Amino acid sequence: MAVFRLGQQLTAADRRPIGLYIVWRILDRVYLRWIVGSELPREVVCGPGLLLHHAGRGIVLHPHTVLGEDVNMYHGVTIGQRGPGRPPIIGDRVYLGVGATVIGPITVGDDAKIGAGAVVVTDVPAGATMVGVPAVQVSLRAPVVTVAAAGPQPAVRAAPAPLS
Repeated sequence: MAVFRLGQQLTAADRRPIGLYIVWRILDRVYLRWIVGSELPREVVCGPGLLLHHAGRGIVLHPHTVLGEDVNMYHGVTIGQRGPGRPPIIGDRVYLGVGATVIGPITVGDDAKIGAGAVVVTDVPAGATMVGVPAVQVSLRAPVVTVAAAGPQPAVRAAPAPLS
C-alpha cells in the first residue's frame, strides 16, 4: 500500500525528485508486480481508507479506476474496462470479495457488496449485494447515512457504581 501511495504522491507532484522516482519504479516493478503479483497503477483515483487484504495479492486495477472512501478489497479482485469508454466507478464503503471482477463502464453504489467470484457487468445500486456469474442482486439494504448533529451535545453520564 505504501508503494502505491508513494506513486500517487509522485504523480501529483509538480517536480519529482528523480532519486525517489527511481526507487519507487524499482519497488513497483519488483515488489508489487513480481512478488505480490498486483497491478496498482499510480493513476488510480482512490479515497482514504482503502483496505487491501492479504497484501493486495493478485489485485488488478485499470489505471483510470475511481475508488471511493473505505473500499474493502480482498485478493484476486479485478477492476477493468471492456472496450472503449470509462472504467468502473466504485462508491464509498464497498466490499469486494475474493476474486470479484468488475468490468465495463459501470457504477457500483455506496455500501454495496460484491460476493466472492462474482462478475459484475451492470450497474450496482447503493446498498445492494451481488453474487454469481454474471452477478445478480440478492438483497438491498438502505445505504449508511451519517448526519452530524447540530447544536450542543448532551452530557455523557458516568457509569453506575458497582454493586457491593
